[in-house]
Amino acid sequence: MRNALRNSAKKCRPRNRCALKYTPTGFTLIETIIYIGLLSIILSGTLVAGYYIIDGSEHIKQKIAIDAEANFILRKIDWALTGISAINSPAAGTAGASLSVTKLGLGNLDFDISTGNLRLNATPLNSSSVTISNLSFEHIAEVGKKPAAVKASFEVNGRTFETTKYLRK
Repeated sequence: MRNALRNSAKKCRPRNRCALKYTPTGFTLIETIIYIGLLSIILSGTLVAGYYIIDGSEHIKQKIAIDAEANFILRKIDWALTGISAINSPAAGTAGASLSVTKLGLGNLDFDISTGNLRLNATPLNSSSVTISNLSFEHIAEVGKKPAAVKASFEVNGRTFETTKYLRK
């Protein structure tokens, strides 16, 4: 301990002024600018990622809504074609934008399209959030042992859906 005091005393004699050492305790301007830049890059990346996550979830919700509407319409067509006694239009071997069948116990069921809505006996089957287009019903004639069928196809907001229902007697 004495040696340490002697050494320090030798260094700080009145002839040799002791130099005060400056020890920086803050940030320099350059360091501050670099840290702000890094922070802004991280925040910008987080905001962009959040935007794409939210936008992707909206796109998925829209796709689910389209699929739900299309599946409902496909099930309704399948229900209408189950247990029918006659296909009134279109004629066998032809296709058209409307379908008219006679169902046992219910009478005539007519499918058509009007202003983006698929209608069953003038009642819209789809909601206002989707648009139906390119509706086509094809009456496939009975050939040998192969029964007659109806092939229905339509687009919901640009996505194509189709089904074929074979008619058993």
